[in-house]
Amino acid sequence: MSNDSILDNLFKNYKVFIDTCTLMHVNRQAVTLLFQTIVSYSQKYRNPLIIPVRVIEELERNWKTKGVIDGVDVSGNAKSALDILERYKGCYDVKGERYDNHPDSVFLRVFQQHRFRYNLALITQDYRLSGDILNILKQQSIEKCEKTIKVFKMQMDGKLIDFEDYVKQNDAAQAQNSNKRHLNPSNKPKIKHKSFNAFSKVTQVPDTVVPVRSIPGENSSVKLSRGKIYLRKEIARGGEGVIYDTDTPYIAKIYKKELLTRRRIEKIKLILSKKLKYNGICFPEDALYNQYGEFVGYLMPRAPGKEIQKCLFVKPLLERNFPKWTKIDLVKLALTILDKIKYLHDHGIIMGDINPLNILVASSTEVYFIDTDSYQIDDFPCPVGTINYTAPEIQKKRFGDFLRTIGNENFAVATLLFMLMLPGKPPYSQQGGEDPISNILKMDFSYPFGELRNGKTPEGPWRFIWSHLFKQLKEAFYETFKKGGKYSTETSRLNVDDWIELFERYKHAIESGSMKKVDPMSLTLFPTRNRLYVDNSGVFKTITCIDCGKSFDVTNNDYENYNKNGYTIPKRCPECRRKKTKY
Repeated sequence: MSNDSILDNLFKNYKVFIDTCTLMHVNRQAVTLLFQTIVSYSQKYRNPLIIPVRVIEELERNWKTKGVIDGVDVSGNAKSALDILERYKGCYDVKGERYDNHPDSVFLRVFQQHRFRYNLALITQDYRLSGDILNILKQQSIEKCEKTIKVFKMQMDGKLIDFEDYVKQNDAAQAQNSNKRHLNPSNKPKIKHKSFNAFSKVTQVPDTVVPVRSIPGENSSVKLSRGKIYLRKEIARGGEGVIYDTDTPYIAKIYKKELLTRRRIEKIKLILSKKLKYNGICFPEDALYNQYGEFVGYLMPRAPGKEIQKCLFVKPLLERNFPKWTKIDLVKLALTILDKIKYLHDHGIIMGDINPLNILVASSTEVYFIDTDSYQIDDFPCPVGTINYTAPEIQKKRFGDFLRTIGNENFAVATLLFMLMLPGKPPYSQQGGEDPISNILKMDFSYPFGELRNGKTPEGPWRFIWSHLFKQLKEAFYETFKKGGKYSTETSRLNVDDWIELFERYKHAIESGSMKKVDPMSLTLFPTRNRLYVDNSGVFKTITCIDCGKSFDVTNNDYENYNKNGYTIPKRCPECRRKKTKY
């Protein structure tokens, strides 16, 4: 059901409520978009949105606290919500009494009290509150109730999704995992992509070569489903074939003769049959045939931009191609890429070979995925892979012989995000380490989190960049790549929705100014020192000595020196350290 259909039905047939966490969502644009659509339906049916007075009071209280929690500008979000309500005051009513309890309790009381008189609906991001509201319908009652209750969740684009439909797509067990609640304040369940589980074995279509009499080249014609086109100048040549300009807005990929297998042909036909289209993902548009009607390649959209590997993953190239970029641009780029991966995952497609040569960047908000014919779709595997993006559990395996899981894919996604934030540096690179495969198999991650470290962090700017990253992002990386971490196993890794939420928070922390207040250098791509944790005092941390019990300060300079030399923060005061050294 479209968003317009949902809103039309809601305001025609329901009393509609909204809660604090939706109004204070970190994506302020989403809240604005939601109200822009609500106002017309509210006026059309003369049915205003209902906001409890306790919600308004909570917004005002949060605004006055001027607090920043985990990089989220609570005060700013509350002020934004109040501004939106001021702008759209004609589409809602504030109702309630001063003696009302916490807003959640108000919703439960009101829905209980009026469930027999009206159809009721709540817009909320709160997973537990959603469950409590919907449980009202399950309560046994002497009196039969002909009215109903609905709960909706606002998505990042401001559109609504029915909470029950949302839950059906999600893994409730993951949602109850308390280890992830700090990443996921709405306690949202993780999306369960059923299509990933639909196929357990690789297709039986043989991977044998199909004889082809001729391979077309420059200035020759090829047939497609309707008519024919002409191949013009050769644009690029790779391991699988040649890319040609054409006399159409599209380009053509012509395979090498020895790579035209029955499996490849059937896979391209399957992709075409699904009619997949998404901005920036260069899916095959049409099959191409030679003069004898034999399959030789496919037509695909043009993709501007440069490969990530060649424009971002080397410092001089990054500075040359994007001289005005700061940290916010990398965060936006990560979100742009995640948006496209989400589309693939939501359609049951696994990229498999997440290769920085196959992602082209034109700007932080304009990205193109190419070589999409290699993606794993249904029971057709992705036959290729890159060491750094291959999860420990599938290292040294022949990629064409098995189907990757979404857990394998989540490792590759996390690796790509890490290499975006530390431009070009793989997560398992280390000082004095072994070869990449060995480090991945051991999950020997070298970047510190708190006092946890192995002393092998690579030399150069990497430790400084790591120091300045958003704290929750550092924790997510650490727990993903460190052996024994909360998200380090195939089934526990964060999915694309989790990463989107984290990067949205990171983006908001930068845009709200909260990170700049702590240390302006956190906004640069290549900081030249560790992050300062306290603005003015210069004190990084105050510690109680484990021997004498006296407190002592560790300054930012002290911390930088400890970190630079691979030392942990001392647990004893200077005097006790001298005594211990003396004896």
